[in-house]
Amino acid sequence: MKMKLVAYPMNGLLLLVYITALYVMDISPFFNWDFFTTGSYIIALVFWGYIHVSQQKKGECSPFNHDFYLISITIVICYLCSLIIEGNNPNVRAWWALGLAIIGFAGIAYALIYSTICLLLPKEHKLYTMLFGGFLIGV
Repeated sequence: MKMKLVAYPMNGLLLLVYITALYVMDISPFFNWDFFTTGSYIIALVFWGYIHVSQQKKGECSPFNHDFYLISITIVICYLCSLIIEGNNPNVRAWWALGLAIIGFAGIAYALIYSTICLLLPKEHKLYTMLFGGFLIGV
């Protein structure tokens, strides 16, 4: 199965949404514990994306790794977009770093479940992807 190189745009979108969320919530990157903890997590995701791209270019990336990366990083990007929308809420501004950690772990769990089930399916799993996406939207 031929996989497209989507990690570069996803990494750029992740960084753009993260910086925008920091700007909207008026979080200063200097001497802020939340920035250091979440920033290191975002940088780790970006490096994971570059490793994913290098594996894809070499032809060493499995469909499991590809699905796992895309689902988990998409969930984090969606959470950061919700931070941009709810940036003026004081509760969101107080707990956003913990929320990012919880959403990150939940994204990894969802991606692991999705990717594991995809291994058991035949070659094409578009219907399953639509059903799983609908489940995530419903939750």
